[in-house]
Amino acid sequence: MPPPQRIFLIGGATGIGAATTISLITNSTALVFMMDKFIDHSPTGPLAALIAYPNRMYGHEGDVTIAAEREKAVELCCREDILGGIDTVVYCAGVLGPIERVKRLAVEGLESVREAYEVNVFGVMAMVSLPKWW
Repeated sequence: MPPPQRIFLIGGATGIGAATTISLITNSTALVFMMDKFIDHSPTGPLAALIAYPNRMYGHEGDVTIAAEREKAVELCCREDILGGIDTVVYCAGVLGPIERVKRLAVEGLESVREAYEVNVFGVMAMVSLPKWW
């Protein structure tokens, strides 16, 4: 029997990411390392269904827009006592702000646009360009 997939899931604590995390854990033998800005570990949180699957998921709070936190997450994934490496990366982190035409965006609205690009575009690019992958 082949070893289980070692999956690094970015943004897996809420929404589509939480649904992906739950699906991976409940429908496969994969080991999942999940990174998100905030992880609700409570028995009523979005990942509560995973309490019945001990030792299959590792949660790490980190911000994909911060270089040191991205690097720390990959370092943890590669530790032998955690995943021992990464076979698959799933990127579910995302920020969706108000959808407006650029000409109608107020100056204060630019922060939400900047945050969306930092997470949705540059976060992905920064994760896949980390030297530890190669």
